[in-house]
Amino acid sequence: MTVPNSLAGFDVPAAVERMLGSSSLWWQAVDLFARHFAGWETEWRTSIDDRTREVRCVHALGSGAANIGAVRLSVSARALEVALRRHAGDGNETELLGLRDELRRVFRETLAELAEALDVSARELGNGP
Repeated sequence: MTVPNSLAGFDVPAAVERMLGSSSLWWQAVDLFARHFAGWETEWRTSIDDRTREVRCVHALGSGAANIGAVRLSVSARALEVALRRHAGDGNETELLGLRDELRRVFRETLAELAEALDVSARELGNGP
């Protein structure tokens, strides 16, 4: 199965290379990521009042994103994670609000890109509309 030539916010070739050059492993990882993180935003929203829990939630997303080559999402998650650790307990929420908004936007865009890629892949395999 071929991988997309271009996917906004992704470095697909580097991700495939990390997976021993196997496009099928990349597709499996993408499918797992999409299923595993489908409800992530809801879980994240409930974690915002608990800094430790939010850091874990954001870290998991960033790590998963890096694994599949979702560079923009991984960078956005990492920026928020660093800021959460830096501002732990200092009451400075201004930077965090902006980073949270950015992460939310990038997360949604990334899921939309993945949904489209998975849909195209399914159609190529004859498993979709």
